[in-house]
Amino acid sequence: MIARFLPMALVLTVLAACLPQDTALPDDIPPAFQGRWGINPADCDPTRADAKGFLGIGATMLTFYESRHRLEQVTEAGPDHLRASFAASGEGQIWDAEFLFDLQSDGQTLIRRDVEGATVSDPLVYNRCA
Repeated sequence: MIARFLPMALVLTVLAACLPQDTALPDDIPPAFQGRWGINPADCDPTRADAKGFLGIGATMLTFYESRHRLEQVTEAGPDHLRASFAASGEGQIWDAEFLFDLQSDGQTLIRRDVEGATVSDPLVYNRCA
């Protein structure tokens, strides 16, 4: 009944303030995700030419063993979660890619899932390189 005595504009303003606000998504990959990652310890050795489980994450680029992925758009972001689309190239091919990344609470373990349409791959577990 209180709303009956308040101007409608004030009621709408108060209601809007109570609703969740859209949070702006970052333009870059957040720093917590950036760094050198490996599926096994040998992937972290920069002198090895066979580090197939290596993943380098920069502000706008992912570097895998035989491909590079340039950030196009972050579609979900949180302190420990990231979903983004990339323009990929490698071995003479170009394609679009989308990934989900979940950073574990220790900050040293990263879970990667590939997204293709409605299908999400099994997780790959990376450890931060020293």
